[in-house]
Amino acid sequence: LVEEGVPGAVWGESSAFHLMVGPEVTNQVAADMHTPEGVSTETLKASGHAGLGSTIQIAMALEGVDLFHGGGMFSIAHTQDDVDNTINAFDRVITRIKRDGLIG
Repeated sequence: LVEEGVPGAVWGESSAFHLMVGPEVTNQVAADMHTPEGVSTETLKASGHAGLGSTIQIAMALEGVDLFHGGGMFSIAHTQDDVDNTINAFDRVITRIKRDGLIG
């Protein structure tokens, strides 16, 4: 998100992560993030549906990646190829929503 200049955040603990695209996050970084700041508690609780959450979830499904409720979880069953495919799919989705004018 940082590399593409897209507001939002990806955060979490251990193998679980949450995703929120659209809302401005004051501590957005291209590194590990425990908790986004500058957004309301209600927005964080609804992160899977906040901003472009539903759009991202559908677009990722079209790329073959299932994000359940705006996030996911990695396990030892996932290979490096799985991780790379997920990241590449997300990059394509972000490029597409920017191209379609859904976000800056």
